[in-house]
Amino acid sequence: MREVKNILKIVPRKRKELLHWLAGQNTEILMRICKAKSVTVATWQSKYKAEKQAGKISTTIEQVELASLLDAITGIKREIEGGKTEKAYELRVLEAKEKTKARKTPATTLISKNYLQLIHSLRKEGLSWRQVQQYLITHHHKKFAFSTLRTAYLAEYGTNAV
Repeated sequence: MREVKNILKIVPRKRKELLHWLAGQNTEILMRICKAKSVTVATWQSKYKAEKQAGKISTTIEQVELASLLDAITGIKREIEGGKTEKAYELRVLEAKEKTKARKTPATTLISKNYLQLIHSLRKEGLSWRQVQQYLITHHHKKFAFSTLRTAYLAEYGTNAV
């Protein structure tokens, strides 16, 4: 939860956008905003009363009400547009899993970019994976594990390749 002073610094144009967004929402979202606002108001009003008793009043009760409404609207809007629902969370998890599975190692990327055609021609000539590895060491001064060579090759040409 943010502070009242920070929320009141929202420029009038942004405030108007938030209130227009609020006007177009359905009852369920309005209820969620009202609930969030009431929780925020309760917290901030206790701070306001403590400041009033100490003589350090920096905001009025109206400012607290407005700030809590703006805070509730921005919070719920961020939740909705940011996809913080269970389905959105599940989709983000699936996307993250797919990204980690699809990522190539730097060695595999280097092989794919620079040496894949050479490896293909050497394999067509009948060289084994270890012989291909030795060829790259001898003629190109690059050392890759033969299993990495094989993985990169099979990813490009498939299991039916030579």
